[in-house]
Parts: sequence; structure tokens; C-alpha cells
Amino acid sequence: MDGLRYGSSLAAAIVGGFLFAHVAARAPRNIYTFLMGGIFLCIHEWNLFEWLRFHVASHGPAHLQMVGITLLPTLFFHFALKLAEPDHRPRWLVPAYASALALIVVNLGGLVDRRLDAFFDSRDWYLALLPHVVPFSAAGIVLLARRWASAPRESRGIFAFPLVAALVAVPLGVTEAAVHLVRSVDPPLGNVGIAAAGGVFWWGITRHREVFDSLARLRVLTNRLLEALRYGILSATPAGDIVYANDASVALLGAVPKNLQSLPPEFAKVAATGRPDYVKLGPRVLRVDALRSDSPVPAESRAFVLLADVTREYELLHELAQRESLASLGEAAATLAHELRNPVAAVQATVDALSPGAAIDGAAVERLRGQTARVRDLLDQSLALARPITPDLASCDLNALIGRIVARSPHAGRIRTSLAPGLPAVRVDPDMTGQVIDNLVRNAVEAGAEQVELATARNGNRARVVVRNRGPRIPPEVMGRLFHPFVTTKAAGTGLGLALCRKIVIAHGGEIEARNLVDGVEFEVRLPWTS
Repeated sequence: MDGLRYGSSLAAAIVGGFLFAHVAARAPRNIYTFLMGGIFLCIHEWNLFEWLRFHVASHGPAHLQMVGITLLPTLFFHFALKLAEPDHRPRWLVPAYASALALIVVNLGGLVDRRLDAFFDSRDWYLALLPHVVPFSAAGIVLLARRWASAPRESRGIFAFPLVAALVAVPLGVTEAAVHLVRSVDPPLGNVGIAAAGGVFWWGITRHREVFDSLARLRVLTNRLLEALRYGILSATPAGDIVYANDASVALLGAVPKNLQSLPPEFAKVAATGRPDYVKLGPRVLRVDALRSDSPVPAESRAFVLLADVTREYELLHELAQRESLASLGEAAATLAHELRNPVAAVQATVDALSPGAAIDGAAVERLRGQTARVRDLLDQSLALARPITPDLASCDLNALIGRIVARSPHAGRIRTSLAPGLPAVRVDPDMTGQVIDNLVRNAVEAGAEQVELATARNGNRARVVVRNRGPRIPPEVMGRLFHPFVTTKAAGTGLGLALCRKIVIAHGGEIEARNLVDGVEFEVRLPWTS
């Protein structure tokens, strides 16, 4: 019997110590885990001194072990009451802690007065202990059972394991005390029961680690958050192996990816550079972005690739562009006839003047050539405005592009540049973008500006190109319709250039804006880094 008692005491002390260390080091800091930690500490203290009493000395450990036995029912009752009635009144705990304190004081008094040893070795100690242990332990079991019965099925396990541990330990401990009162023998039922209860606690904490382990809890909450997002998330090692993919990313990619190399090359490029890109994957258009998380241990570094389904936005952008094309075409059709009447009439008059056999009039021929060129320009620009625009995107250095435009411009002497250094490359159609910038510069010169300033800058996720001049300001009645077809402030202008510029910029996912300055006009083009 003694071997079983002290063997189970040592086992319970070890399990209780491990459980207390786990709760102290890793559990969330709240009242539930504080109380549970106190329960584990009492189990450890009681059984450790029980084992020491047998192997080292009987006097001191015999009194100290009773502290754990006495405090354990009170902490269990407090734990069960807090679970079952979170808003309970503290007065329910007063008798439990008062009873435990009184018994502890008597116990510790035995350390200084050896005459109390006889009291603890007699039936009187059990008669004093049982009225404390039985009601509070039974009340804790009833409270836990009620909480277990009312809990949702998926969370009952959290309340089941402390209830099972109590149902194992309390009846065995009470039975041991009852046998001692009747037959004056001490079967090791209490120690065996509490050792078994410690095993149940260990199993429960392991099974429900997301409640009692802060790291596991954080991992579960993070996973739930990631799975709830409508964005796909991939986590990749420096070698490109994908170690995590949430459900949204699997749905977007159509399969569980193994590594970045198995995906389109843009994925690995974005992961390496951190610069976003757009990828057409089957019927979907995905925006691919990346964040890096570096670690002192290189193998633990991660690249987080973020996926967003922008197919609908892409379709809406093209639909908007098509609608604007149709609207522009309708407006152009209504206005083009009017615009063509004057040059056609001039051509007709010139042809009539060139009667058969008449001497060739050089001035008339030049007028004929000029009016013919005007008709051709009107038709070319009208067709360009009516056609859908599909940019041929490529990586482009904006500063270098502006340098080339200035170098070949016949107005290079009037252009001053202010280019921001270190701008990332943008994905645009270089020819179309150059056409927009060149048209804005030419408009400024034709409007009478003595000097034109070309500047670039970075504004968040936009690249800015600013064309600023010190020419005449745009009249307020024209400013609101400046980018409409056939709206112009120049006598010889067609009014189609700015409308075409706006269409090109919108096709790139950007914006263009004009504003009057105190002494001139400024046009600003904003382009996303990846169009």
C-alpha cells in the first residue's frame, strides 16, 4: 500500500509541476488560467510533501502537505463558479476561502507545536477536513456539469475534462477519508485519484491547446483571420517553397501550389522585388503583391504573396473605356460634319478657281494642301478616339522616356526638366505614354508658353508626370469640358488631342487633370506603378 501511495504521489507531483510550469509560461493571462495554475500548484505541493514525508521526514512535510489538500477544493470551486457564473458575486467565495484559511492556520501551527501531531494522526482531522472538502468540491462538480450541459456541442470538451478530473479525484479522496474514519486505515485512494486527475488535465490541455497555450491560440486566431479574408495569401521560403496557402489563394489558383516556380513567372518576380504586378490566369486577372519578413535565421525568412481577384475591376475598366469610346464617337460624328464643312468648302473653292488652262496659282495650291491636311488630321484623330485602346505594357523608366521626348522635340530649348531620382519602373505602353507627354508639351508651346517645365514625382502608389507652363490660363467655361472632343482654345486646333490623351491615360488605369495656376496652367498625369 505504501509503495502505491508514494509512487502515485511522486507521479502526481511531477504531473502537477509540469502543468503549473506550462500554465505559468505559456497560458494566456486571465482569471481562468490563474485559478487553474493554482490548482496545479496545490496538486504538486500536496503530493511532493506526501512523498517527502515518506522518504525524508514525517513532521514538517506532514503539515505542509495539508496546505495543498485544504486549498485545492476552494480553488476548484472558484474555478467552476467563474466558468459557470462569470458575473458571480464575491460573497459566494468568502466561506470557501475562510474555511480553507482556518484549516491552513491550524496545519501550520503544527510546525511549532508538536502536540498537534496527535490531532492530525487521529480521526478528528478527517472530521474537520471533510465538511470543507465535500460541499465545495460537490458544488464545483455541479457547476461544471451545468456549464457543460448548456455549452454548444463543439465547445463542450473544454468543460468536460476538468469535470471528469473532478469526478475521478473527489470520490476517491472522500472514500479514503471515510474508510479511515470507519476502519482507521489509509488506502492510497486520494493520491491515486489526484494522479489520474492530473493525467486527465494534461490530456485536456493538450487537446484544447488553443485555449491554454497563447502561441497556439494566436496561431488559431491568425489562421481564422487569414481564412476569412477574401484575399489569397501564400507564404514562401527563400527557396520558393510554399509553406502556407489559405483557402482563398487555392480557389484563385485552382490548386494547392507547392512552390513559386510552379506558378507564372510574375509570382517569383513579385516575391523577390516586392513590386506589385498583374497576372492574367485563365479567365481571371489577379493583382499580385508581396511583403517580406526577414529573420536573423535566413531559412526562417518568409515572403508573403498577396493575391486579389481584380477581374471585375478589369472588366469594368474596359467597359468604361468602351462606353467612353462610344460616347466620344457619337459626339465626334455629330461635330465632325460641321468641322469638315469649312475645309471641304475651301477645297471646293480652290478647285473651282483652278479652271482648265489657267496658270497654276502657288498660293491656291498651298491653301488646297493645307485644307487637305486639316481634313486628314481630323479624320485620323477621330478614328483614333473612336477605336478601343489596348496598351502594349512594358517596363518603362519614366525619366528616360521624358529624356528621349525632350531630345527629339523641336521645342527642346523651351523645356526645363525636374525629374525625381530613383523612381521605380512603371508598366506602361511607352509609345502611348510618350504621345500623351509630347502632346501636352506641344499644346503648351502652341498656347504661347515661353517655357515648359516637365517634372516627375512619386505619390504613394502613383507615378506623377507634371507639365507646367507660364502661358495663358484656360477660361473657366472651357475648363470643365477641356477633355471633351472638339473643345479647344486654339484657333487652328482640332480639339481632339486632349480627349485622346485622357483616353490613353484611362486605359492605363491612371488619371489626368488640368488646373490653372496664378501665372499659367498645369497638367498632371498620374499612373499606377503597374498598369
